[in-house]
Amino acid sequence: GVVGTEAAFAGIDRQAMYRWFLSLKQDDGSFKVSPEGEADARAAYCVLSVASLLNMLTPELTRGCVDFLVSLQGFDGGLGGEPGNESHGGYTFCGVAALAILGELPALALPPLRRWLAARQMNFEGGFQGRTHKLVDSCYSFWLGAVFRILDGAEESGPTTTTAGVGSASAAGATTPFSGYGFDAAALQSYVLRYCQAPGGGLRDKPGKPPDFYHTCYALSGVAVAQMCGASGEDTEGRLPEVDPVFNLRVEKVQAMKKYFEVRPLDFA
Repeated sequence: GVVGTEAAFAGIDRQAMYRWFLSLKQDDGSFKVSPEGEADARAAYCVLSVASLLNMLTPELTRGCVDFLVSLQGFDGGLGGEPGNESHGGYTFCGVAALAILGELPALALPPLRRWLAARQMNFEGGFQGRTHKLVDSCYSFWLGAVFRILDGAEESGPTTTTAGVGSASAAGATTPFSGYGFDAAALQSYVLRYCQAPGGGLRDKPGKPPDFYHTCYALSGVAVAQMCGASGEDTEGRLPEVDPVFNLRVEKVQAMKKYFEVRPLDFA
């Protein structure tokens, strides 16, 4: 297969993609999801994550992004899709991951963000809800679990950069569910594996719902993050490969892609 190989990387027209990204950029530092679409946290994350992997992060592209992303943080500490929106797990991931890419996590008010995140894990189920007063949903195992991982080690007094493999479970010495990450990783893994696996295969939002590809992807990604945070302890049986919490790609895939493009700078003239 070609996917993930240097042959695939070489086939990307970065010049055209960079010009398209700029065409979607707005004066407030946000990006539209399409020429006629809305501008929100999703678009900013998608642009910045792709640009980071392809070695296309320039001052021209990132101008105003930090201010826009910080404006998404609400009174309760979480982030919404647009300024003034309700805090939401998916948008919180997009905003936090985008700021991690830019090395600007300390621009957020981190204590209230951590409190908001911790309150999203339900005591009875062990899974995460995406918004206040909502039911648990397995996809937030990643959207919120990854944010805890990204924030691990974030300093409130200076810049923080997130790179592939940052804070791996082995490096961090994470062997217990509560090992400084701020959530019960074992309970999260238990919710997904015990209650979200459909009898016929695949994973679902919650018991009673049908399985689908979306929830299968993000529930498993959430399990991988939970295991990186100590959910499986020293037991390696059934352990999933580590993922980079910013990109939700296997760590070695992120490293390979960045290595390929780091030595191939793009002429932006």
